[in-house]
Amino acid sequence: MRARVATFNIHHGLGADGRLDLDRTSAVIRRIDPQLIALQELDRGLSRSGRVDQPAVIEEATGLSVHFRPTVTRTGGGEYGIALASSEPLDVDFMELTRRG
Repeated sequence: MRARVATFNIHHGLGADGRLDLDRTSAVIRRIDPQLIALQELDRGLSRSGRVDQPAVIEEATGLSVHFRPTVTRTGGGEYGIALASSEPLDVDFMELTRRG
């Protein structure tokens, strides 16, 4: 079996030029054409990214099924987190790793 797998820290859609542009982020994902891609630093409902649901926007723009897991919930609303996006149906179970002190 061959699979195209990728990872992409999208920095909440902020490019190296300082512009927030999810269309550009989605275009990169489409060019990669992954079967599975792990995404880091997505926002959902945060003011810094216009309070948009970035996982939903990326899902719509790429045609991939995006499974979002918030890692931080902000007071006043909004979440920040990670996601897995796949071209095929995927049963996702995010699990927290235990931390040793």
